[in-house]
Amino acid sequence: MNEKKDFYTTIDTVASNTWPAESSAFIDKWLLRASQGITKRANSVLTISEYPNNSNWLAKIEHFYHALGLPAIFQISSTSPQDLDELLQKNGYAIDTPCLMMTAASQEVAERAQNKMQMKNAPFTTEWAQVADTEWVDAFLTLENLL
Repeated sequence: MNEKKDFYTTIDTVASNTWPAESSAFIDKWLLRASQGITKRANSVLTISEYPNNSNWLAKIEHFYHALGLPAIFQISSTSPQDLDELLQKNGYAIDTPCLMMTAASQEVAERAQNKMQMKNAPFTTEWAQVADTEWVDAFLTLENLL
């Protein structure tokens, strides 16, 4: 595996673990995620690494989602097998929501956003902290309608 692919695998894994699905299962390194159909990300197969060793992997995945009343959706990224899109299309799947993984230092992103807002004469400030304090956590939980 190359360094760039390792990086993307790490990002995909961290992102998936940061907001885990309600239930999940593995077929080798592929993670099947299900969360009552609420979002595609939480109700899709994270296809990191090569194809599963089981030659019947597609039927197993389709059965997993069918049993939950959900469609089988695949999250395909730079960590997926190179020809996975084509293989799925041959089996009746369609590309629905292409996505692009982009990375940047959070402070750089915030500085650029602040500069753009200042150009529009809109007030915008940032504050950096090493840990989230109680006030921040409460504001986040309120914003996400969890309080």
